[in-house]
Amino acid sequence: MKKSRLRLVGVACILIASKYEEIYPPEIRDLIHLTERAYLKHDVLEMENDILQTLNFDITIPTAHTFLCRFLKAAHADRFSHYLIRTCLIN
Repeated sequence: MKKSRLRLVGVACILIASKYEEIYPPEIRDLIHLTERAYLKHDVLEMENDILQTLNFDITIPTAHTFLCRFLKAAHADRFSHYLIRTCLIN
């Protein structure tokens, strides 16, 4: 891979990770701004597709822990609830 495309790979990876982790991922135009407008929206989306195709869309396996962390955050749970859930997951 050419060094000039390294930023494009980085931005596409940020996009994939943020879509997976964040409720509101950054907009593609904001990511393009990070590259100092070296790429177009089409380039970022194409690279995102290439990365996901290479990984066979196998990013991670959802677990109970991941679901519960998101649920507790959405429910605005207190520390005691967090403690109870984590204790139950460990045992």
